[in-house]
Formats: sequence, C-alpha cells, structure tokens
Amino acid sequence: MQFGFRAGHSTVHPLSLLIDNISKALEDRKHTIAIFCDLSKAFDCVNHKISLNKLKMVGLGDAAVEWFSSYLSNRKQTVSIGGVLSSQSLIKLGVPQGSILGPLLFIIYINDLPSISSLTTLLFADDTTLFASNENFEELLEFVQFEFRKVCEFFRAHGLSMNANKTNFMIFSNNHAVRNSKIDLFVDNNNFDQNDPTLKTPLIQICPDSPTPYVKFLGVLIDHDLSFKHQINHISCNLSKGLYFIRTSKNYLSQFCLQSLYYTLIHSHLTYAPQIWSCTSPSLLKPLITKQKMAVRLISNSKYNSHTEPIFKKLNILPLDKIILYFNIKYMHEFKYNFLPAIFSNYWLTNRENRTANVNERELRNDSELYVPFCRLTNSKRFPYFNLPTVWNNFENNPITIIRDKVKFKSKLKEYLLSLLNPSEICGRLFCHVCSNISN
Repeated sequence: MQFGFRAGHSTVHPLSLLIDNISKALEDRKHTIAIFCDLSKAFDCVNHKISLNKLKMVGLGDAAVEWFSSYLSNRKQTVSIGGVLSSQSLIKLGVPQGSILGPLLFIIYINDLPSISSLTTLLFADDTTLFASNENFEELLEFVQFEFRKVCEFFRAHGLSMNANKTNFMIFSNNHAVRNSKIDLFVDNNNFDQNDPTLKTPLIQICPDSPTPYVKFLGVLIDHDLSFKHQINHISCNLSKGLYFIRTSKNYLSQFCLQSLYYTLIHSHLTYAPQIWSCTSPSLLKPLITKQKMAVRLISNSKYNSHTEPIFKKLNILPLDKIILYFNIKYMHEFKYNFLPAIFSNYWLTNRENRTANVNERELRNDSELYVPFCRLTNSKRFPYFNLPTVWNNFENNPITIIRDKVKFKSKLKEYLLSLLNPSEICGRLFCHVCSNISN
C-alpha cells in the first residue's frame, strides 16, 4: 500500500484506489469515512534505533545494518545567519533529506503501518489516508474511531507527530442526512491503559457547507459528491494564468518557444491524473476544452474562431478528449501487461474468469474481453473501476495493443489518436460560417 519512491508507482494509483473503493461502497449503499492524515516533519522524526531494527526485520544482514548505522550516526548540523556560524549540533533523529537512501529508509520505517489497523491504508511517502465503509453508519463511526486509535498509537510509538490542525476527514454517502451530519473523531494521545479526555484532540471535519468543502489528496481536490468540480475550477484557473502569459508574449517569441510555454503552462495541468478528474460531468469539462483551444490558436497565430482540429494535428498536440482517452488506454495497457503495482493483480477480470459456471462449458465470443461491473447509479459509470474496462474493450481490437513495450506503445497510441483528427480546415458542417469564409 506504499506508492511513494517506488519504481512503477505513482500518485494516480492510490487516487484510483480511493475513488474506486468509495464509488463501489456507494453502489452497495454503504457509507465511507476517509481520514487524511498530516504528519509534521515526518522525515526529520525517524528514530535511528527503530529504523535499524526495521532493517533487520526486512531481512538485512548484520554487516548491512552496521553499515546503515554508520551512515546515520555522528551526523552534525550547523546554522549560518548573517555570516555568523553556530556551533555544531549532533543530529539524533531523521534521515538525510536530498539523499538517495533517505526516502528508502523512511518508507521501510512506516512499512508495517497498514498491518496494525483494519482500516484500509494508502501511503504515498508520509501522506497517509485511512478509510472504511459500512452499511450501518453508527457501527462505522465506532469502528473507525477504535481503529484510528491504533494508528495514533503507532505514530506515537515511532516518534511521528500527527498535526491535528491539518488532519481532516470526510463522509461519503448517498444519504444526505448522513453526509451532512457533524460527528467527532479524535487524535487519541492516550496509551491503551489510559483514558484522559483532555488528551483527545478533535479532527477537522470537511462538510458540504464548510468554507472549503473539499480535501486535497495528492494534488486532486475531492468533494463529497466525487463531482471533481473544484478540481476542474482549479485547473481552469491555472489554464487562465497560462493563457495570459502566452497571449502577452506571442508577439515576441517564436512558435517553438510558444509551444514550450504551452507544454509548461497548459499541457502539464491537463495531463496530471486525467483518469481521475475526467470522471466529472462532461459539461464541467467544457471550460478546459475551450481554454485549450484558445491556447493552440494563440501559439499557431490562428484566428480566434479557427477550427482547431487541423491545428492540433499540425502541432502534434492531443485535444482534451483525446488526452483523457490516451491516459485511460495507457492505464489499461499497463494493467494487461502487469506493469501496475501488485495490488492491481486481478483487479479486473475477463468475462470468462468472472463466470462461475462449469469450466467445460462452451466458450463465448466475448470471453477474452474484460468484465464490465454492473452499475446501479448513473454517476458510477464514469469512475475508473466501472469505466476503464469498457474503454479497453472498445480499443482492444486495435493492432497496437499487442505491443508490450510501454514507450513504444505510448508513441504508437499518440500517433493513432492524432490520425483520428481532421487535417482539413473545411469541417463539412452545414452552414458553418468559418468554412464558408475559407471557401469564399
């Protein structure tokens, strides 16, 4: 469940797991409580003795542990202010930040956190997210508080400090009364043999009527409805800033430089986790589509109302709908060839694997296709767990799916999606005033 500082792991993976688990719980008429923990200076609080014991537990020999002990011990620090140097002070805690071994030592340090609680735990370095689901909300609340106490005990035993002012939680439910209810969850600083109510610090609850009705999880703004409207607004604001810079500099820079600005200020925002925020309503995506079109018109010095498909094709840039399709297909290609983290093994089944009938029964034509889970709720069809199998089934007959190499597949996939764009400035739409002016 650790997705940070590991090859083949990215922020998209815990994001999709969280969204999928919440959406599946909503499908099953369950309520979900998710706690988003904030640790204060986690890398600076690593206890060296505990860290060395953890290294022994994961199988390192005495010589290797002794080497790490030498690596961590007798480090000193000093502070320079106005050219005046302080005396040296011995560093007794923490891992060397900026080093190659620092992140590795830290993720080993908290590697056993998911095993101490029955809450589902998602880790990205020190970002810790806990959640659980249940049909009975009272039972869920009692269960989450009891299990969260174990997590608090783990952090305390490992010298890690949880910031109660930044640790918050949200309720996801189809029941508006439950979702809007005000409840108490506590950071419990008691040991298990104590019960001092003064040591219990309440967590911040993010409610639909809160001044900030969303939580930022690994760079994506998540609200109670999983509508991602706040994330779309956030991206739209960033695109507006990028458009301002491109517009003010277009008369002074070459097209190559303008295109570099586009990739820096526009494209980078559209290509971060589109598998997640594209689950929003199609109508909410329209501002992003409009602003991306404005950007390519600016960098190509085209008219304000020019058709953008030929421009996208000429610049080798994918429009937003193709960007979303590109990342969805790439994600499923990684699943098919086992490039995703181990937790995604058998995440989706083929129709053949999903059937529980006799294995000797006659094969069906769609046995090799991925099974598309049933959706009770209309909104669920847009979430990755329910939507991505359909995306892959529709694309699987394309010859490029047999390419196993990730880099080559991505290149061929982009070529294929660009080939779908219309290179002609004449769109063929009846009574199109732009095409009429071109033909005249």
